Amino acid sequence: MDRFNGEAISLLNAGLVDWNDPYLNKDELLGMYRFAQKEMQSKSEDFMEYKRAEDVFLSCVRVVRCFISEEARKIVINGNDYILDPQVLFDNAKSNYSYMFK
Repeated sequence: MDRFNGEAISLLNAGLVDWNDPYLNKDELLGMYRFAQKEMQSKSEDFMEYKRAEDVFLSCVRVVRCFISEEARKIVINGNDYILDPQVLFDNAKSNYSYMFK
């Protein structure tokens, strides 16, 4: 885990005290994050359930990363550089979150 993920997780665990983005619902983001975190900690035997929870968790973390700094928006996945888009990540988290209840 890199330092920006760690910082984002700390902010999420603290309840995003200074969150002020008008386009992304703080309560919804925190709710998804906390639920996914609990699911991952529950040590479910269902691998797909765990992967969905992990996807929601990481998407929430990456949303918050976007607001830490411009540098934090840059991420390397499988050797490829990407610029994170918070709205796309938020929508992805919501989509994966909804699958957790099907």
